[in-house]
Amino acid sequence: MGDTGKLVLLVEDEPTLAALLKKALVRGGFDVVSAANGRDAIELFGIRRPDIVLSDVRLPDLDGHEFLSEIRLQFPELTWTPVIMMTAFHDERTRVRALELRADGFLEKPIDHVILIATLKNRIERAAELRRTARLALEARGPLS
Repeated sequence: MGDTGKLVLLVEDEPTLAALLKKALVRGGFDVVSAANGRDAIELFGIRRPDIVLSDVRLPDLDGHEFLSEIRLQFPELTWTPVIMMTAFHDERTRVRALELRADGFLEKPIDHVILIATLKNRIERAAELRRTARLALEARGPLS
């Protein structure tokens, strides 16, 4: 198990890049489960319930936007799970579409490994803070009448 004990779902169809990213994530203290396409990633998301997702935008079956939309739709109880999108295409439209679908961040390829690890740790910590705040707010309201 990685130092952080946190699980990353890595969704990348290019094998060499997937291997490099996985190596960087493991060095950063994460456990990693990988998928090379959107359909497998949706299945893994539901089974493994990762702490964070790192997904390419361009995938061979579903694109990253469709993948993101599907996991938000199929697993509403996991809405707190951060999703970071990555792409080699530096167009505004791709970024805006990801953000409209509630992506939690965007990284451009080639990805600096130090920025990658810092981004994932930051987003995981922020999601945990939001969950705690929501839980405390519900507890403060007391039982519904």
